[in-house]
Amino acid sequence: MSDTVWNNAINQMVEAINSDNNIKDFFVNFEPSSDRGYAWTQDSQYKYYARILDYKTNSTGHSGASFACCLREAVDIIRRGVVVAEEVLVVEGESGDTDNNDSNITTLEPIA
Repeated sequence: MSDTVWNNAINQMVEAINSDNNIKDFFVNFEPSSDRGYAWTQDSQYKYYARILDYKTNSTGHSGASFACCLREAVDIIRRGVVVAEEVLVVEGESGDTDNNDSNITTLEPIA
């Protein structure tokens, strides 16, 4: 398979996954067992979504193995694009500023 054909297959898989939020959410969080991978997993939700993706990407003519490899690459691309924001504590001082130095921190006592 040429690089152009393979890249087109991956792009088509990414588009198919991103076309449905349920499918995307599933694959962002799903990791098949290391001894089965995407090709041999028996997870029922995976099999359901894989059938949908196979239908949506059928024009690329995947075999079972190429489907699994393409899916893994597409999921990796999508995961790299998913940004999880880091929580940052911002403390407002008396003047409304957002400095995080200790002089602006007020410790509250519990109500008795």
